[in-house]
Amino acid sequence: MSMVHDNTIESYSVDYENELLVIKTRYNYTDTPEKTNVVFHGYLFHIFYSEMNGSTIFDIVESPLSVFFEKEHESLNRLKKHDSFIMSKSAHDLKCYLGENNLKAFYISSVHGLYGWVIAKEMEIKVKIS
Repeated sequence: MSMVHDNTIESYSVDYENELLVIKTRYNYTDTPEKTNVVFHGYLFHIFYSEMNGSTIFDIVESPLSVFFEKEHESLNRLKKHDSFIMSKSAHDLKCYLGENNLKAFYISSVHGLYGWVIAKEMEIKVKIS
């Protein structure tokens, strides 16, 4: 289980220029609430579903690219209609591009609300006590 299990998502932001996606979370089940940022370095793209207030993370796990492509085939095909980067690549070429550039697939599962995936080079958990 990740360090953000049962954390509530406060916000997320994307910094395209610096290739960062940051999810700000809060864990309220202790005497001192804990704030944790999940930072995706080398961010390329993401898909989130069911974004809502009170979204609570169950886990964030890295997935092998082969599993990601098998599971997200339909999502990637839908993206092809709107994303010129993905449109310009076949599934094989996209898989090669991600591998050659050390990009990884990270799945976010939820207890409630927001879930989805992020393609980035690395994920970092930054914990700070409130």
